[in-house]
Amino acid sequence: MFQIFGIYGMHLLETLIPHLILYFYVFTALGEQICWKNLLKVVGIAVFPAVITYDVLSEALELPALLVHVLSSAMVFFTNVFLVKWLWKRSFWWSFALIGIGGVLQVATTQLANRMTKWLSIVFREISFTFLELIVMTLLLVLTFFIRKLLYRIHFDRMFTELLEEESRIRKTALWIFVLELTIEIFPALWYKAPLMTYITSVAILILFLLCIVMYLGRQRENERKLRLQEAMLLQQQHYLENLEEMQKEVRAFRHDYKNILAGMYLDAEAGEVEKIRETLKQLELNFDRKLGEKIRQTGQVGNIRIPELKSLVLSKLMQMEQKKLSCRLEVFYPVTETGMEVWDLTRCLGILLDNAMEAAREVGSATEERKGPSVELLLMRQEKFFTVRVENVRKKEGDMAKIWEEGYSTKGKGRGMGLSSYQRILQRYPEASFATSWTDDRFIQELTVEL
Repeated sequence: MFQIFGIYGMHLLETLIPHLILYFYVFTALGEQICWKNLLKVVGIAVFPAVITYDVLSEALELPALLVHVLSSAMVFFTNVFLVKWLWKRSFWWSFALIGIGGVLQVATTQLANRMTKWLSIVFREISFTFLELIVMTLLLVLTFFIRKLLYRIHFDRMFTELLEEESRIRKTALWIFVLELTIEIFPALWYKAPLMTYITSVAILILFLLCIVMYLGRQRENERKLRLQEAMLLQQQHYLENLEEMQKEVRAFRHDYKNILAGMYLDAEAGEVEKIRETLKQLELNFDRKLGEKIRQTGQVGNIRIPELKSLVLSKLMQMEQKKLSCRLEVFYPVTETGMEVWDLTRCLGILLDNAMEAAREVGSATEERKGPSVELLLMRQEKFFTVRVENVRKKEGDMAKIWEEGYSTKGKGRGMGLSSYQRILQRYPEASFATSWTDDRFIQELTVEL
């Protein structure tokens, strides 16, 4: 009886440890700290089906060992894909790619451990195989933590998540990662009889090669995105200069009109038309605010943004809102010179918030703008220890606002709603950042605060 429990206990442990390692790498690929509650939950759900499936295929159905390995591996892979999809609330292909890259690293390290165990059992024949397995499993967990640290140091998570950001390419990315995972699965069968050091060296070279591919493609996508942003920045700076030239022309025109108005007011003053003078002054003030006042105020606010990439993004969104006939109020109380985040991450976050705000404001339309104030309001504030971003917009009353963080959910229909989940993923890299969401019947507010 004890022998049976011992056999099944080791079988369970041999399944549990690889699953733990898999999810260690999953958290590493996402750049997240290990959440032990979620880890134990997902591993607990995944392990028992894996054990039962293997036993049924190998013993009850008596299938060939190779077929058992293929079927059980496929079952474990897709079980974990759906578990990740459920736990992280992400798309199928995103989960597929994540389990794929975790599987590449997990399979490589566990195969090395298996080969090491068999080698030790030959060298130390007097020691029980079970005891050697326990020692190697313990060393395997230690090795996994060292690999995690190394991957963090080379920013592997940033490069990998970069590959998952573009929804149009994510399926292709997931499929080639799956090919890499299959390569690692098949590799041991081809090199099984090779000497131990040759085998270890070959696996290490293969893993480094695969990681280099991921890093290269991630870096390439990041550089493409940065290049697009830099090109946009140059265009927006040009637009900013053109806007200043246009303001200068309007000031000259207003100066000419102002002289004519003063001449008319002089005649009204001689005639004692006090009410007419008051009405003229009121109209003059309204015309100034409409033509120049808001532009001058907005230009001064933009001038407080001292980070070129951030200024470019704000100018771009202001221009888009102007083209879409959306009113916008911009407030930058103090010069913004640092934000506590990498500038590319901040521009992506702010871009997502402003795009969502513009889209929601367009749905409301211009008919209600005067009653509800500006369609979009943007506040950037740099204080002593904090940097704050606040985006507010008008909104329709329909939609379940409690579901806005679920990937794919959108009040605008199916196939949308990817922005806020990307926003959340970026902020997970910054433990010093916090965000809050609030809404009323007609306004929606997003606030991001970063500790400096």
